[in-house]
Amino acid sequence: MAAIQPLPAPIPRSPPSLFSLPNETIKKVALSCLQEFGIGLAIAGVTCFFVATPWGIGSIFLALGISTVLGLWLRLAEASEVAHEEFLQQFPNAQRQQTISRIFQELFRWTRALHFGTLYLGTAGILVHEAGHATAVTALFKNGRPSIFIHSFAGGGKTRYFTAKLSSLGNALGLRKALLLVTAAGALATLSVALLFMTVAHFLKKVHPQIAKYLNVAALVTVLNEFFYALSALSQKGSSHDFANLWQKGGIHPLLSALFLLGVPLFVKGTLCAIDYARNRF
Repeated sequence: MAAIQPLPAPIPRSPPSLFSLPNETIKKVALSCLQEFGIGLAIAGVTCFFVATPWGIGSIFLALGISTVLGLWLRLAEASEVAHEEFLQQFPNAQRQQTISRIFQELFRWTRALHFGTLYLGTAGILVHEAGHATAVTALFKNGRPSIFIHSFAGGGKTRYFTAKLSSLGNALGLRKALLLVTAAGALATLSVALLFMTVAHFLKKVHPQIAKYLNVAALVTVLNEFFYALSALSQKGSSHDFANLWQKGGIHPLLSALFLLGVPLFVKGTLCAIDYARNRF
């Protein structure tokens, strides 16, 4: 007569409550939130130096507040899923539920990176773009006196400057090329910072995976923003649109600009992955 096998222990279907998390976990979540808030506050504060209106400043700090609250919720949800996975480890037949829990943990981590990348895009990302214009003006014009104005969170910006006299470098290029370089410098600055983020993230992905996620997402959203900005030149015209200017005055088609903005990061990422592959292989 065959022995009767005991039924497997029932598996809880819902994770432990947020209120049941250990105090040590709550402290870690709070400390992590404070660190992220400090970084966000620094980014918002620097950006606000270039915002001209109270509404613009208010919109940036409102975005920071929403980002902080969302970050807290995501961390608590992630901590709850970690506790749930640890609880499920006592059940031998709960491998599927543990896998689902790990997927949710990773989803929460990437969502944290996405919302912080969005905060970066709407603040420092704009500043980096406009700083590219201002740097080119300083290099190519004498007494160009560039002034950066940021409208609001994710509201874009503008760089005003004077073109009365070219610098020695500007004279070597000529006025037309100097103006085109100033126009292109915003996107080039954004692309350069994105490539820096990608490279640093690539080397941090094993030792600091969450920081690597933040940097990768910040790079991704800024590059995609410039990509769609370039494509918008196909339907918009005007002196304030960088890529429309490059098209009308420099003959650089927006599709070519868009492909360049996507192609360079893909090439750099592919090169970094190839280097890793070669190291592991040989």
